[in-house]
Amino acid sequence: MKIRCEKCYRILNDNEVYCTRCGEFSPKIQAQMEGKTAPSQSKKYLTQLFLAFFVAFFLNGILIVVFSVFFDRFFPNTPYGDLDERLPASITLFSHTYAFLVSSIALLAMLLFIYRKKILKVIGSFYSGEILYALWFGVFGLMLFAFLIAKTPISFIPSFFQRVIENPGDLIAFISPRAYVKIFVALICYAFIEEVIFRYALVEILDEATILPEVVVVLIIALGGAFFDWLAFGFNMPMIIGNLLLQIFLSVTFLFFRRKIFFNLVFRVLLISLIFIIL
Repeated sequence: MKIRCEKCYRILNDNEVYCTRCGEFSPKIQAQMEGKTAPSQSKKYLTQLFLAFFVAFFLNGILIVVFSVFFDRFFPNTPYGDLDERLPASITLFSHTYAFLVSSIALLAMLLFIYRKKILKVIGSFYSGEILYALWFGVFGLMLFAFLIAKTPISFIPSFFQRVIENPGDLIAFISPRAYVKIFVALICYAFIEEVIFRYALVEILDEATILPEVVVVLIIALGGAFFDWLAFGFNMPMIIGNLLLQIFLSVTFLFFRRKIFFNLVFRVLLISLIFIIL
């Protein structure tokens, strides 16, 4: 098992209690020298990954079916649409929105429980010298993605959400009241889940087990997040391209800001807000 400095992320030697680069104390090295075995990050990550796939796919799939079945109870006089449709837009939007909202909140609660003792460390913050870099990355990223949203078919949110945001029409009634708040909360919860599992936790595993260069780490965590998006929301080429670009950007900023998710969380909240404004 490789142990890195928690400040500069240099790989430490077996007896290097204080990092020779930055002077940071390493409790993991001290525990190792005292014969105490630190719990493997791999086992923790597999637990989180199992929860993510269980909630995101199994539970979410069950909820979609349940909400679809109960659609008639909520809207008894609603026509289903053309008979050749695979699933009417009204039922799709209603079932997917509430299933996504419930499963995202459930998984978020599980992750907060798992990281309850070090959630502030996972989120992190900025050093004074990083604020200008954060502003530069934030402005550049928001301008880039705003251009892609406005001028290209590329998408960064599930198609069933984008459809109702662009042209709400009668569909918005199926997730009212406070329809946009529900969509916004679901997307923010999902963003936090993805940042913890496919940024923070996955990089911890890679740091523990490998000495891969950062370019390779960026590609691995970006592809991992994009693959999870594809499994969660299905094959939609504009969204696959958009999410891959977003994942690469967020993977770069995650490593740049000392493997903390604070910048990524703030950026994703601003980006989701921008999507609502532009669409």
